[in-house]
Amino acid sequence: DLGRLPHEEQLYWKVSNIAPPPGAKISNTANARWFDGRFCNPEFPDLKFKYQFRLFNESWNEKYDWQLFLPLVSDDIHRLKTLHCLTQSDNPSDFEEQILSITKIIIDSLNEAELVKKIDETNIDVQAKLKELKVSDKYSVKGGISKFELYLLSQGKDLHESILFLRNLQELRSSTTAHRKSRSKVKNYESYFLIQNRTQQEVLENIFNKGIELL
Repeated sequence: DLGRLPHEEQLYWKVSNIAPPPGAKISNTANARWFDGRFCNPEFPDLKFKYQFRLFNESWNEKYDWQLFLPLVSDDIHRLKTLHCLTQSDNPSDFEEQILSITKIIIDSLNEAELVKKIDETNIDVQAKLKELKVSDKYSVKGGISKFELYLLSQGKDLHESILFLRNLQELRSSTTAHRKSRSKVKNYESYFLIQNRTQQEVLENIFNKGIELL
């Protein structure tokens, strides 16, 4: 930014220069916002997810007049604000905390009451799914993900990949933060997220990207 100043001005400011750490650089987003004064969408997966989540909620509410994702309760408001990518390749405690947060944001916050209202039990695909779930009607369905899937089927949408992502994310949360860890065999979520072949940092960034695709 200072390079755009006249040469004499550059010499004046040069005496105050502090060299950045080796390999450090400013992201394209930061450069556009800080120096060019331009609006720029975020690039990092965590920032992009939070940005897209806000836009999605606004668009959904405007179109349908109800919320797909309910607002977080007061004790969980910090979950969205503090959501972030890992700064280290592996950090088990931070990894588990971020998994817990993103699960609360996009699974635990599903508006189950409204979803059930909108499920069309006369839909053939919905009837088939109810039979597969071994329940008699939509009011007997357990879990937000299943209710969301039935709602999508009612709308003529078969978003298999999105539902698969949500179920594996829920299983990952249950296995890492809610229960005693077991290494008896490779779990479905481990294969889905390629946990054996990736660092926790890479796994979390992949989850953010899949969350963006879902939205």
